[in-house]
Amino acid sequence: MQQSAVAFNSYLENVRGFAWSNFRDFEFQKFVQSMGSNPDALSKYTGDFTIYVNDNPIVWSITVDQLNGFSLRAGNAIPDMLPEEKARIARIAIEASGKGVWVPSTIYGLNADQMEQTLTFAQAIRSISLTSPGPIIGVMMYNLSFYSLDQWFKKVEGDQSNRTYIVKATDGTIVHSLVPAERGESLLSPADLKSVKKAKGGHFYSKRDFGSALVLYEKLERSDWMLVTMMPVKLLIKPVNDFTKSTLLFGSLSLLFSMLLAGVFYSRTITPLKELSKGMKAIEVGNYKVSLPVRSYDELGYITSSFNRMAKEINRLIMKVYESEIIKKNAEIKSLQSQINPHFLYNTLGIIDSLSAIDGDARISFISRSLAKMFRYNISGEDISTMGGGNSTNPFVFVYSEDPVRREIRLFGLRRTGVGASADSEDASAADRGEQHSPWRKPKPSIRNRQNRSDKRRRRSRAGENLEQRHADRFGKTGMAPCKIGRNA
Repeated sequence: MQQSAVAFNSYLENVRGFAWSNFRDFEFQKFVQSMGSNPDALSKYTGDFTIYVNDNPIVWSITVDQLNGFSLRAGNAIPDMLPEEKARIARIAIEASGKGVWVPSTIYGLNADQMEQTLTFAQAIRSISLTSPGPIIGVMMYNLSFYSLDQWFKKVEGDQSNRTYIVKATDGTIVHSLVPAERGESLLSPADLKSVKKAKGGHFYSKRDFGSALVLYEKLERSDWMLVTMMPVKLLIKPVNDFTKSTLLFGSLSLLFSMLLAGVFYSRTITPLKELSKGMKAIEVGNYKVSLPVRSYDELGYITSSFNRMAKEINRLIMKVYESEIIKKNAEIKSLQSQINPHFLYNTLGIIDSLSAIDGDARISFISRSLAKMFRYNISGEDISTMGGGNSTNPFVFVYSEDPVRREIRLFGLRRTGVGASADSEDASAADRGEQHSPWRKPKPSIRNRQNRSDKRRRRSRAGENLEQRHADRFGKTGMAPCKIGRNA
Protein backbone atom coordinates (compact mmCIF):
# COMPACT_ATOMS: atom_id res chain seq x y z
CA MET A 1 0.00 0.00 0.00
CA GLN A 2 2.77 2.38 0.88
CA GLN A 3 4.52 1.77 -2.46
CA SER A 4 1.28 2.50 -4.34
CA ALA A 5 0.81 5.73 -2.41
CA VAL A 6 4.39 6.78 -3.13
CA ALA A 7 3.97 6.08 -6.86
CA PHE A 8 0.70 7.97 -7.08
CA ASN A 9 2.06 10.83 -5.01
CA SER A 10 5.00 11.12 -7.42
CA TYR A 11 2.57 11.68 -10.30
CA LEU A 12 0.83 14.45 -8.41
CA GLU A 13 4.07 16.14 -7.35
CA ASN A 14 5.35 16.08 -10.94
CA VAL A 15 2.32 18.04 -12.10
CA ARG A 16 2.51 20.36 -9.10
CA GLY A 17 6.20 21.06 -9.74
CA PHE A 18 5.68 21.87 -13.41
CA ALA A 19 2.78 24.22 -12.56
CA TRP A 20 4.82 25.92 -9.86
CA SER A 21 7.73 26.53 -12.26
CA ASN A 22 5.36 28.40 -14.56
CA PHE A 23 3.64 30.21 -11.70
CA ARG A 24 6.85 31.86 -10.55
CA ASP A 25 8.10 32.62 -14.10
CA PHE A 26 7.86 36.41 -14.76
CA GLU A 27 7.93 35.82 -18.51
CA PHE A 28 4.96 33.45 -18.18
CA GLN A 29 3.11 36.07 -16.11
CA LYS A 30 3.73 38.68 -18.84
CA PHE A 31 2.56 36.13 -21.44
CA VAL A 32 -0.71 35.60 -19.57
CA GLN A 33 -1.29 39.35 -19.29
CA SER A 34 -0.68 39.87 -23.07
CA MET A 35 -1.82 36.50 -24.36
CA GLY A 36 -3.81 37.85 -27.27
CA SER A 37 -1.20 40.37 -28.50
CA ASN A 38 1.99 38.19 -28.48
CA PRO A 39 1.68 35.30 -30.97
CA ASP A 40 5.36 34.29 -30.58
CA ALA A 41 4.97 33.74 -26.85
CA LEU A 42 1.70 31.91 -27.46
CA SER A 43 3.39 29.57 -29.89
CA LYS A 44 6.31 29.04 -27.54
CA TYR A 45 4.27 28.12 -24.48
CA THR A 46 1.83 26.05 -26.53
CA GLY A 47 4.78 24.00 -27.75
CA ASP A 48 6.20 23.66 -24.23
CA PHE A 49 2.88 22.43 -22.83
CA THR A 50 2.39 19.99 -25.72
CA ILE A 51 5.84 18.46 -25.15
CA TYR A 52 5.11 18.08 -21.45
CA VAL A 53 1.79 16.31 -22.15
CA ASN A 54 3.46 13.96 -24.58
CA ASP A 55 6.26 13.18 -22.13
CA ASN A 56 3.85 12.50 -19.25
CA PRO A 57 0.97 10.15 -20.16
CA ILE A 58 -0.62 10.78 -16.78
CA VAL A 59 -1.53 14.31 -18.05
CA TRP A 60 -4.44 14.56 -20.47
CA SER A 61 -4.59 18.30 -21.22
CA ILE A 62 -3.43 21.72 -20.01
CA THR A 63 -5.52 24.90 -20.07
CA VAL A 64 -4.36 28.50 -19.31
CA ASP A 65 -7.18 31.05 -19.17
CA GLN A 66 -7.10 34.81 -18.74
CA LEU A 67 -9.72 36.19 -16.48
CA ASN A 68 -12.49 37.09 -18.92
CA GLY A 69 -10.11 36.82 -21.84
CA PHE A 70 -8.08 34.49 -24.12
CA SER A 71 -7.28 30.82 -23.45
CA LEU A 72 -4.38 28.49 -24.24
CA ARG A 73 -5.10 24.75 -24.62
CA ALA A 74 -2.55 21.95 -25.19
CA GLY A 75 -2.98 18.18 -25.29
CA ASN A 76 -6.12 16.16 -26.01
CA ALA A 77 -9.82 17.02 -26.30
CA ILE A 78 -10.14 20.64 -27.15
CA PRO A 79 -12.36 21.92 -25.57
CA ASP A 80 -11.52 19.75 -22.57
CA MET A 81 -14.52 20.23 -20.29
CA LEU A 82 -17.89 21.88 -20.04
CA PRO A 83 -17.96 25.66 -19.40
CA GLU A 84 -19.77 25.30 -16.09
CA GLU A 85 -17.25 22.69 -14.89
CA LYS A 86 -14.40 24.99 -15.87
CA ALA A 87 -16.01 27.90 -14.04
CA ARG A 88 -16.38 25.74 -10.89
CA ILE A 89 -12.71 24.75 -10.94
CA ALA A 90 -11.57 28.37 -11.64
CA ARG A 91 -13.59 29.56 -8.69
CA ILE A 92 -11.88 26.98 -6.43
CA ALA A 93 -8.44 28.03 -7.68
CA ILE A 94 -9.17 31.74 -7.12
CA GLU A 95 -10.39 30.98 -3.62
CA ALA A 96 -7.05 29.26 -2.94
CA SER A 97 -5.43 32.66 -3.76
CA GLY A 98 -2.53 31.31 -5.81
CA LYS A 99 -2.05 28.04 -3.94
CA GLY A 100 -2.43 24.96 -6.10
CA VAL A 101 -5.26 22.55 -5.26
CA TRP A 102 -6.41 19.16 -6.50
CA VAL A 103 -10.10 18.80 -7.30
CA PRO A 104 -12.22 16.04 -8.84
CA SER A 105 -13.47 16.97 -12.29
CA THR A 106 -15.33 15.74 -15.34
CA ILE A 107 -13.84 16.18 -18.82
CA TYR A 108 -14.58 15.13 -22.36
CA GLY A 109 -13.47 11.67 -23.39
CA LEU A 110 -12.35 10.48 -26.76
CA ASN A 111 -15.75 11.40 -28.08
CA ALA A 112 -17.46 14.72 -27.56
CA ASP A 113 -20.58 13.05 -26.18
CA GLN A 114 -18.64 10.97 -23.62
CA MET A 115 -17.72 12.44 -20.25
CA GLU A 116 -15.01 10.93 -18.03
CA GLN A 117 -14.16 11.48 -14.41
CA THR A 118 -10.63 12.55 -13.56
CA LEU A 119 -8.56 14.77 -11.25
CA THR A 120 -7.52 18.35 -12.02
CA PHE A 121 -4.77 20.49 -10.53
CA ALA A 122 -5.88 24.15 -10.51
CA GLN A 123 -3.81 27.17 -9.57
CA ALA A 124 -4.49 30.91 -9.88
CA ILE A 125 -1.85 33.01 -11.69
CA ARG A 126 -0.74 36.24 -10.05
CA SER A 127 1.18 39.22 -11.39
CA ILE A 128 3.95 39.08 -8.82
CA SER A 129 6.15 42.12 -8.10
CA LEU A 130 8.98 42.75 -5.70
CA THR A 131 6.71 44.61 -3.28
CA SER A 132 3.48 42.56 -3.46
CA PRO A 133 2.08 39.25 -4.73
CA GLY A 134 -0.01 41.18 -7.23
CA PRO A 135 -3.53 40.57 -8.49
CA ILE A 136 -4.84 37.30 -10.02
CA ILE A 137 -4.55 37.51 -13.80
CA GLY A 138 -5.51 33.96 -14.83
CA VAL A 139 -5.97 30.29 -13.94
CA MET A 140 -3.95 27.13 -14.88
CA MET A 141 -5.67 23.72 -15.05
CA TYR A 142 -3.80 20.39 -15.44
CA ASN A 143 -6.25 17.57 -16.19
CA LEU A 144 -5.01 14.03 -15.49
CA SER A 145 -5.69 11.29 -18.03
CA PHE A 146 -8.75 9.26 -17.06
CA TYR A 147 -7.35 6.32 -19.06
CA SER A 148 -4.02 6.34 -17.20
CA LEU A 149 -5.82 6.65 -13.86
CA ASP A 150 -8.04 3.66 -14.63
CA GLN A 151 -5.02 1.56 -15.68
CA TRP A 152 -3.16 2.46 -12.52
CA PHE A 153 -6.15 1.64 -10.30
CA LYS A 154 -6.65 -1.68 -12.04
CA LYS A 155 -3.00 -2.50 -11.54
CA VAL A 156 -3.26 -1.72 -7.83
CA GLU A 157 -6.46 -3.72 -7.35
CA GLY A 158 -5.08 -6.67 -9.27
CA ASP A 159 -7.70 -9.46 -9.45
CA GLN A 160 -10.26 -7.07 -7.85
CA SER A 161 -10.22 -8.97 -4.60
CA ASN A 162 -9.69 -5.54 -3.04
CA ARG A 163 -10.97 -2.05 -3.90
CA THR A 164 -8.84 1.10 -4.06
CA TYR A 165 -10.17 4.64 -3.62
CA ILE A 166 -8.98 8.19 -3.35
CA VAL A 167 -10.83 9.48 -0.29
CA LYS A 168 -11.12 12.90 1.25
CA ALA A 169 -9.58 12.73 4.70
CA THR A 170 -11.85 15.35 6.22
CA ASP A 171 -15.24 13.71 5.62
CA GLY A 172 -14.40 10.22 4.21
CA THR A 173 -16.15 10.74 0.87
CA ILE A 174 -14.88 9.09 -2.31
CA VAL A 175 -13.01 11.41 -4.65
CA HIS A 176 -12.19 8.90 -7.37
CA SER A 177 -12.57 5.15 -8.04
CA LEU A 178 -13.01 2.74 -10.91
CA VAL A 179 -16.77 2.96 -10.50
CA PRO A 180 -17.94 6.49 -11.48
CA ALA A 181 -21.18 6.16 -9.51
CA GLU A 182 -19.26 5.82 -6.24
CA ARG A 183 -17.84 9.39 -6.43
CA GLY A 184 -19.18 11.51 -3.59
CA GLU A 185 -20.35 8.52 -1.48
CA SER A 186 -19.20 8.20 2.10
CA LEU A 187 -16.70 5.38 2.48
CA LEU A 188 -15.42 5.87 6.03
CA SER A 189 -17.58 6.21 9.12
CA PRO A 190 -16.84 8.73 11.89
CA ALA A 191 -15.22 5.92 13.90
CA ASP A 192 -13.00 5.11 10.94
CA LEU A 193 -12.08 8.76 10.52
CA LYS A 194 -10.91 8.86 14.12
CA SER A 195 -8.60 5.94 13.35
CA VAL A 196 -6.96 7.80 10.45
CA LYS A 197 -7.01 11.33 11.85
CA LYS A 198 -3.61 11.42 13.50
CA ALA A 199 -1.65 8.78 11.63
CA LYS A 200 -0.08 9.31 8.22
CA GLY A 201 -0.71 5.74 7.22
CA GLY A 202 -1.67 2.37 8.64
CA HIS A 203 -4.57 -0.06 8.75
CA PHE A 204 -7.70 -0.84 10.72
CA TYR A 205 -10.69 -3.19 10.56
CA SER A 206 -14.10 -1.92 9.53
CA LYS A 207 -17.50 -3.57 9.51
CA ARG A 208 -19.22 -3.60 6.12
CA ASP A 209 -22.34 -5.09 4.61
CA PHE A 210 -20.29 -7.99 3.25
CA GLY A 211 -18.61 -8.56 6.63
CA SER A 212 -15.40 -7.45 8.24
CA ALA A 213 -12.88 -5.69 6.03
CA LEU A 214 -9.26 -4.70 6.38
CA VAL A 215 -8.69 -1.02 5.48
CA LEU A 216 -5.23 0.18 4.47
CA TYR A 217 -4.63 3.89 4.06
CA GLU A 218 -1.83 6.26 3.18
CA LYS A 219 -2.18 10.08 3.09
CA LEU A 220 -1.05 11.97 0.00
CA GLU A 221 1.40 14.83 0.46
CA ARG A 222 0.20 18.48 0.39
CA SER A 223 -3.44 17.57 -0.03
CA ASP A 224 -6.40 16.49 2.08
CA TRP A 225 -6.67 13.24 0.14
CA MET A 226 -5.56 9.77 1.04
CA LEU A 227 -5.24 6.51 -0.83
CA VAL A 228 -7.45 3.82 0.69
CA THR A 229 -7.50 0.08 -0.10
CA MET A 230 -10.29 -2.04 1.36
CA MET A 231 -10.12 -5.84 1.37
CA PRO A 232 -12.68 -8.30 2.83
CA VAL A 233 -11.18 -10.44 5.59
CA LYS A 234 -12.65 -13.60 4.07
CA LEU A 235 -10.71 -12.89 0.89
CA LEU A 236 -7.59 -12.35 2.96
CA ILE A 237 -7.90 -15.66 4.71
CA LYS A 238 -8.99 -17.46 1.54
CA PRO A 239 -5.39 -18.36 0.58
CA VAL A 240 -4.86 -19.58 4.13
CA ASN A 241 -8.05 -21.63 3.95
CA ASP A 242 -7.07 -22.97 0.55
CA PHE A 243 -3.63 -23.86 1.87
CA THR A 244 -5.22 -25.52 4.88
CA LYS A 245 -7.58 -27.51 2.67
CA SER A 246 -4.78 -28.53 0.34
CA THR A 247 -2.65 -29.46 3.34
CA LEU A 248 -5.46 -31.55 4.82
CA LEU A 249 -6.09 -33.19 1.45
CA PHE A 250 -2.42 -33.90 0.93
CA GLY A 251 -2.15 -35.13 4.51
CA SER A 252 -5.16 -37.42 4.06
CA LEU A 253 -3.74 -38.80 0.84
CA SER A 254 -0.38 -39.26 2.52
CA LEU A 255 -2.05 -41.01 5.44
CA LEU A 256 -3.99 -43.25 3.08
CA PHE A 257 -0.85 -44.03 1.13
CA SER A 258 1.00 -44.71 4.38
CA MET A 259 -1.78 -47.07 5.48
CA LEU A 260 -1.63 -48.87 2.15
CA LEU A 261 2.14 -49.05 2.41
CA ALA A 262 1.83 -50.30 5.99
CA GLY A 263 -0.68 -52.93 4.81
CA VAL A 264 1.71 -54.08 2.11
CA PHE A 265 4.55 -54.13 4.60
CA TYR A 266 2.34 -56.01 7.06
CA SER A 267 1.33 -58.59 4.47
CA ARG A 268 4.93 -59.07 3.35
CA THR A 269 6.54 -59.04 6.80
CA ILE A 270 4.13 -59.59 9.68
CA THR A 271 1.93 -62.17 7.93
CA PRO A 272 4.85 -64.56 7.20
CA LEU A 273 5.99 -64.18 10.82
CA LYS A 274 2.50 -65.02 12.09
CA GLU A 275 2.34 -68.02 9.78
CA LEU A 276 5.76 -69.08 11.05
CA SER A 277 4.53 -68.74 14.64
CA LYS A 278 1.47 -70.90 13.83
CA GLY A 279 3.76 -73.45 12.23
CA MET A 280 5.90 -73.58 15.37
CA LYS A 281 2.79 -74.07 17.52
CA ALA A 282 1.74 -76.91 15.20
CA ILE A 283 5.19 -78.47 15.71
CA GLU A 284 4.73 -78.13 19.47
CA VAL A 285 1.46 -80.09 19.43
CA GLY A 286 2.99 -82.79 17.24
CA ASN A 287 1.82 -81.87 13.75
CA TYR A 288 5.03 -82.41 11.80
CA LYS A 289 3.27 -82.44 8.42
CA VAL A 290 2.79 -78.65 8.48
CA SER A 291 3.96 -76.76 5.38
CA LEU A 292 4.02 -72.95 5.18
CA PRO A 293 3.59 -70.99 1.90
CA VAL A 294 6.72 -69.20 0.69
CA ARG A 295 5.52 -65.70 -0.29
CA SER A 296 8.85 -64.12 -1.20
CA TYR A 297 12.48 -64.90 -1.87
CA ASP A 298 14.02 -62.59 0.71
CA GLU A 299 15.22 -63.41 4.22
CA LEU A 300 11.70 -64.23 5.44
CA GLY A 301 11.16 -66.52 2.47
CA TYR A 302 14.47 -68.26 3.25
CA ILE A 303 13.43 -68.74 6.91
CA THR A 304 10.04 -70.12 5.83
CA SER A 305 11.54 -72.57 3.35
CA SER A 306 14.12 -73.65 5.98
CA PHE A 307 11.28 -74.23 8.44
CA ASN A 308 9.45 -76.39 5.89
CA ARG A 309 12.60 -78.44 5.30
CA MET A 310 13.10 -78.83 9.05
CA ALA A 311 9.50 -79.95 9.60
CA LYS A 312 9.77 -82.40 6.70
CA GLU A 313 13.05 -83.82 8.03
CA ILE A 314 11.66 -84.15 11.57
CA ASN A 315 8.57 -85.91 10.18
CA ARG A 316 10.81 -88.25 8.17
CA LEU A 317 12.97 -89.08 11.21
CA ILE A 318 9.90 -89.65 13.37
CA MET A 319 8.44 -91.99 10.76
CA LYS A 320 11.77 -93.75 10.56
CA VAL A 321 11.90 -94.16 14.35
CA TYR A 322 8.27 -95.26 14.33
CA GLU A 323 8.96 -97.88 11.69
CA SER A 324 12.03 -99.02 13.60
CA GLU A 325 9.95 -99.35 16.76
CA ILE A 326 7.35 -101.36 14.86
CA ILE A 327 10.07 -103.66 13.50
CA LYS A 328 11.52 -103.97 17.00
CA LYS A 329 8.12 -104.76 18.52
CA ASN A 330 7.44 -107.33 15.79
CA ALA A 331 10.81 -108.91 16.48
CA GLU A 332 10.07 -109.03 20.21
CA ILE A 333 6.67 -110.55 19.54
CA LYS A 334 8.22 -113.13 17.22
CA SER A 335 10.88 -113.82 19.84
CA LEU A 336 8.22 -114.32 22.48
CA GLN A 337 6.28 -116.53 20.09
CA SER A 338 9.41 -118.55 19.37
CA GLN A 339 9.81 -119.02 23.13
CA ILE A 340 6.16 -119.69 23.90
CA ASN A 341 5.70 -122.35 21.21
CA PRO A 342 8.52 -124.64 22.49
CA HIS A 343 7.14 -124.29 26.03
CA PHE A 344 3.79 -125.54 24.86
CA LEU A 345 5.59 -128.25 22.91
CA TYR A 346 7.68 -129.65 25.72
CA ASN A 347 4.74 -129.40 28.13
CA THR A 348 2.85 -131.54 25.62
CA LEU A 349 5.80 -133.93 25.50
CA GLY A 350 5.69 -134.11 29.28
CA ILE A 351 2.05 -135.16 29.13
CA ILE A 352 2.96 -137.78 26.47
CA ASP A 353 5.72 -139.04 28.77
CA SER A 354 3.27 -139.33 31.66
CA LEU A 355 0.73 -141.20 29.54
CA SER A 356 3.40 -143.55 28.13
CA ALA A 357 4.66 -144.28 31.66
CA ILE A 358 1.16 -145.31 32.65
CA ASP A 359 1.01 -147.73 29.69
CA GLY A 360 4.51 -149.03 30.46
CA ASP A 361 6.09 -147.94 27.18
CA ALA A 362 9.55 -146.90 28.35
CA ARG A 363 10.88 -145.97 24.88
CA ILE A 364 8.16 -143.38 24.21
CA SER A 365 8.57 -141.94 27.68
CA PHE A 366 12.34 -141.75 27.22
CA ILE A 367 12.07 -140.07 23.81
CA SER A 368 9.53 -137.51 25.12
CA ARG A 369 11.82 -136.61 28.01
CA SER A 370 14.78 -136.23 25.70
CA LEU A 371 12.87 -133.94 23.31
CA ALA A 372 11.63 -131.86 26.25
CA LYS A 373 15.23 -131.45 27.47
CA MET A 374 16.31 -130.47 23.97
CA PHE A 375 13.70 -127.64 23.79
CA ARG A 376 14.74 -126.38 27.21
CA TYR A 377 18.31 -126.07 26.06
CA ASN A 378 17.10 -124.41 22.87
CA ILE A 379 15.23 -121.78 24.85
CA SER A 380 18.10 -121.13 27.29
CA GLY A 381 20.58 -120.72 24.42
CA GLU A 382 23.45 -122.63 26.12
CA ASP A 383 26.24 -124.16 24.15
CA ILE A 384 25.77 -127.80 25.30
CA SER A 385 27.12 -130.89 23.68
CA THR A 386 24.96 -133.45 25.55
CA MET A 387 21.52 -133.44 26.99
CA GLY A 388 22.50 -135.68 29.88
CA GLY A 389 24.98 -133.46 31.57
CA GLY A 390 26.84 -136.49 33.04
CA ASN A 391 23.87 -138.85 32.96
CA SER A 392 24.70 -141.69 30.53
CA THR A 393 21.09 -142.77 30.27
CA ASN A 394 20.51 -140.06 27.56
CA PRO A 395 21.04 -141.81 24.22
CA PHE A 396 20.85 -138.48 22.24
CA VAL A 397 23.82 -136.30 21.48
CA PHE A 398 23.46 -132.67 20.32
CA VAL A 399 26.21 -130.88 18.49
CA TYR A 400 26.27 -127.00 18.47
CA SER A 401 26.65 -125.62 14.98
CA GLU A 402 29.43 -123.08 14.52
CA ASP A 403 27.30 -121.01 12.13
CA PRO A 404 26.29 -117.90 14.18
CA VAL A 405 23.26 -117.28 12.02
CA ARG A 406 21.57 -120.55 11.86
CA ARG A 407 22.63 -121.95 15.27
CA GLU A 408 21.10 -125.28 14.46
CA ILE A 409 21.04 -128.11 16.90
CA ARG A 410 21.06 -131.37 15.13
CA LEU A 411 19.92 -134.70 16.52
CA PHE A 412 22.25 -137.51 15.45
CA GLY A 413 20.59 -140.50 17.04
CA LEU A 414 21.31 -143.21 19.58
CA ARG A 415 24.84 -143.85 20.84
CA ARG A 416 24.22 -147.53 21.04
CA THR A 417 21.42 -149.98 20.40
CA GLY A 418 19.04 -151.01 23.09
CA VAL A 419 17.59 -149.44 26.11
CA GLY A 420 16.72 -150.82 29.49
CA ALA A 421 18.58 -152.10 32.48
CA SER A 422 21.82 -152.84 30.62
CA ALA A 423 21.93 -149.33 29.32
CA ASP A 424 21.19 -147.97 32.75
CA SER A 425 23.88 -150.11 34.38
CA GLU A 426 26.47 -149.11 31.78
CA ASP A 427 25.54 -145.45 32.15
CA ALA A 428 25.72 -145.81 35.90
CA SER A 429 29.21 -147.36 35.68
CA ALA A 430 30.27 -144.64 33.29
CA ALA A 431 28.86 -142.06 35.64
CA ASP A 432 30.86 -143.66 38.50
CA ARG A 433 34.00 -143.16 36.47
CA GLY A 434 32.99 -139.64 35.62
CA GLU A 435 33.04 -140.22 31.90
CA GLN A 436 30.97 -138.58 29.23
CA HIS A 437 29.82 -141.15 26.61
CA SER A 438 29.53 -138.76 23.68
CA PRO A 439 31.66 -139.47 20.64
CA TRP A 440 31.04 -135.85 19.54
CA ARG A 441 32.17 -133.95 22.56
CA LYS A 442 33.12 -130.29 22.47
CA PRO A 443 36.34 -129.13 24.15
CA LYS A 444 36.14 -128.93 27.90
CA PRO A 445 35.02 -125.54 29.11
CA SER A 446 36.89 -123.51 31.66
CA ILE A 447 36.22 -123.79 35.37
CA ARG A 448 34.17 -120.58 35.36
CA ASN A 449 31.96 -121.84 32.53
CA ARG A 450 31.47 -125.11 34.38
CA GLN A 451 30.39 -123.26 37.51
CA ASN A 452 27.97 -121.10 35.55
CA ARG A 453 26.48 -124.08 33.84
CA SER A 454 26.18 -125.97 37.10
CA ASP A 455 24.28 -123.05 38.57
CA LYS A 456 21.94 -122.97 35.58
CA ARG A 457 21.43 -126.75 35.77
CA ARG A 458 20.52 -126.54 39.43
CA ARG A 459 17.98 -123.80 38.68
CA ARG A 460 16.46 -125.83 35.86
CA SER A 461 16.42 -128.95 38.11
CA ARG A 462 14.44 -127.05 40.71
CA ALA A 463 12.09 -125.83 37.94
CA GLY A 464 11.65 -129.45 36.78
CA GLU A 465 10.86 -130.61 40.31
CA ASN A 466 8.24 -127.91 40.59
CA LEU A 467 6.79 -129.06 37.26
CA GLU A 468 6.74 -132.67 38.47
CA GLN A 469 4.96 -131.60 41.61
CA ARG A 470 2.34 -129.83 39.53
CA HIS A 471 1.94 -132.97 37.42
CA ALA A 472 1.54 -135.03 40.55
CA ASP A 473 -1.09 -132.74 41.87
CA ARG A 474 -2.86 -132.78 38.51
CA PHE A 475 -2.85 -136.51 37.80
CA GLY A 476 -3.13 -137.83 41.36
CA LYS A 477 -6.83 -137.25 41.36
CA THR A 478 -7.32 -139.28 38.16
CA GLY A 479 -5.29 -142.27 39.33
CA MET A 480 -2.61 -141.76 36.64
CA ALA A 481 1.05 -141.98 37.63
CA PRO A 482 2.87 -138.70 36.95
CA CYS A 483 5.96 -138.70 34.74
CA LYS A 484 9.28 -137.18 35.62
CA ILE A 485 10.26 -134.20 33.54
CA GLY A 486 13.71 -132.75 33.86
CA ARG A 487 17.40 -133.48 33.54
CA ASN A 488 17.36 -136.40 36.09
CA ALA A 489 14.03 -137.89 34.93
